[in-house]
Amino acid sequence: MSIDENLRGMAEADYGDAYREHMLTMYRDFVASADDVSRRRQVANSFFLTINTAIVGLAAEESLARAAGGTVMLVVMVAAIVICLVWWQMIASYRSLNSAKFQVINDWEKALPAKPYTAEWAAKSRADGAVIKTLTRVEAYVPWVFAVLHVLVMGAAAGVYDLALPAQAATGMTP
Repeated sequence: MSIDENLRGMAEADYGDAYREHMLTMYRDFVASADDVSRRRQVANSFFLTINTAIVGLAAEESLARAAGGTVMLVVMVAAIVICLVWWQMIASYRSLNSAKFQVINDWEKALPAKPYTAEWAAKSRADGAVIKTLTRVEAYVPWVFAVLHVLVMGAAAGVYDLALPAQAATGMTP
């Protein structure tokens, strides 16, 4: 069954006089729910970005890293990597939810006098060329960047290598 078939309920003749008004109200509310999903995604991204930035900042502070010890740093970095994996999965979930919502909106617009979301996507496609990188696809890289940073810090905490800058390593000085 297609989205369009799932979307249609009662026929206008069976519904009554308020059919068009109710159809437009439901469409407006559904579009608002799509915007709400995007807002929730941004709040969640801000949360994960703040946590990861704080972890990287604390790990970069050499005196705190020494005081915590290698084992504690390893545990913190493993937890940070798990947080990144949860973040990445959450982005994928929001991408899937928003994609479904906009498929429904595009099908719903077939019954409306205008199709603004369909037209907007078509205009963007023409303006950007054949390849369109959605924000959600780009933002999915951010947790992986942090995960790599956490792995590097974990390797340094385990003594696999030294993350000191070359000038610092040669002089033994820290900023």
